[in-house]
Amino acid sequence: MITDLNPLVSVIIPFFNREELTLISIQSVLDQSFRDFEIILVDDGSTESIDKIIGLDNPRIILLHQSNQGPAAARNLGIRHSRGKYIAFLDSDDIFLPDKLTHQVGVHETNPQIWFSHTSYQKIDQAGNILGVTHSGIFTGCVFPDILVYCPIATPTVMINRKVLEQSIFYDEQYKISEDVIFYSKIARHSEIIGIDIPLSCVRVSEKSHSTNSNSQISGYNNILKFIGNKTLNLSEEQYQEVNYKIYNFLALHYYLEGKVENFIKFIGHSCYAIYFSKQKIQTIIVYLKMILMAFGTKLGLIKKSNKS
Repeated sequence: MITDLNPLVSVIIPFFNREELTLISIQSVLDQSFRDFEIILVDDGSTESIDKIIGLDNPRIILLHQSNQGPAAARNLGIRHSRGKYIAFLDSDDIFLPDKLTHQVGVHETNPQIWFSHTSYQKIDQAGNILGVTHSGIFTGCVFPDILVYCPIATPTVMINRKVLEQSIFYDEQYKISEDVIFYSKIARHSEIIGIDIPLSCVRVSEKSHSTNSNSQISGYNNILKFIGNKTLNLSEEQYQEVNYKIYNFLALHYYLEGKVENFIKFIGHSCYAIYFSKQKIQTIIVYLKMILMAFGTKLGLIKKSNKS
């Protein structure tokens, strides 16, 4: 039953078109065993019909509109209109399992000092078939600054305490990829996180998903480099160089996978410059030498392939 009191949880769902999938996402929240919530839908400038969403008649649902600005801006708009003590996020093609809010709210209420939690999740295909479980919930504790380099957290598994907003921590709207990692890193700088190794959400994956696309990974890591270069996280010089070194390493790998050998060699060079700060210098040098030899082999293969066509 909805009262004039603020709900305990605000669930924010940004969407752009894909009306049918968004309706499935909304229903997965309405079907929660936990009932003290509001749903904040943010239409990020849809260009197709969303008549079924506009026609939803439920006092738990708030519908907001903005011009198309991307998920970071849409989530921020939802956050600013939220009333809950806890805020959860759900992408419009993903699903909450029935006990998601019950379990996660319980963890937060038991650990009031924690600002951020996330859970493991099921991967599903476009038809909703379960592909497996990602045990991201084992990622827990004091994860800063490592979260900038390795972040297995999926958006629909996240719940934050409203204390985050008291520190003026929001999504950085200038980034369209890895905006979630940047947001989480700003929180992790202030608080440990709790990982819950129970799959409580379903995340839809495809070949176009950012997490499985090397070009998206390249853009994301470059965004993180740009972000930490602004010095807003107050990293120590050692932390800054260590994070740079690791990201250079990942960028080199993804450029290698994309066959962009010149970029690969460029970032290997960056990594070698930062290698002084690595805790595994000898092992890293050996890996790099192997990768450079593989890269030259790939480049020769690409040249031969080009001559045949």
